[in-house]
Amino acid sequence: MTTLTVKKKDYEVIEEYGEYSMKVAREGKTYFAKLLGYKTRAYSNFMYAYKRLYNANIVMPKRVVVDKKRGIVLSEFIEGEKVFEDLAKRDLDDSYYSQVFIMSYLARTNRMNLDFDPRNFIMSNGTLYYLSYTFDEYRRDLDFSTNQAKYWFYTKEFRDLLIENHLDIDKSRIKTEYENNKEMVLKVVQFYK
Repeated sequence: MTTLTVKKKDYEVIEEYGEYSMKVAREGKTYFAKLLGYKTRAYSNFMYAYKRLYNANIVMPKRVVVDKKRGIVLSEFIEGEKVFEDLAKRDLDDSYYSQVFIMSYLARTNRMNLDFDPRNFIMSNGTLYYLSYTFDEYRRDLDFSTNQAKYWFYTKEFRDLLIENHLDIDKSRIKTEYENNKEMVLKVVQFYK
């Protein structure tokens, strides 16, 4: 059994996600660990981004333990499928769109652009969570409704992501560009804030 020690407490490593992230558990609770290193800019960038996102009311997993000396952050582990995985199987229902447009509004009013790649979001128990903990300073051309909403529908751009991730395309769900644009515009009109 591999363990990760954070603030003198051992956490069992359940699964590693690359070199610097892992799913860990202690006393029946599961966490997501980010190993940022205390002497790197990654730790200070993460802490700055977390504070900005938190203050903007972006829904994301909460920090649970911060080991500043070692640059390790434990946050809630959110169970569920990423939006990308959901959309690969079926069209998303309105609860996804209402919440992502609220996040887009909150980010825009706080002068931020989130990374709205559907692989950075997870729906769990009816709540949409932003997993990336990153943002850029606001630019209208990178806004969700202007640039990134197309990845939240079964569009050519989303199908390109499926190919990039070696997943099959459901040909029965392919629509014309006109049909995709109409669907996106209707959702924007319905949920844009």
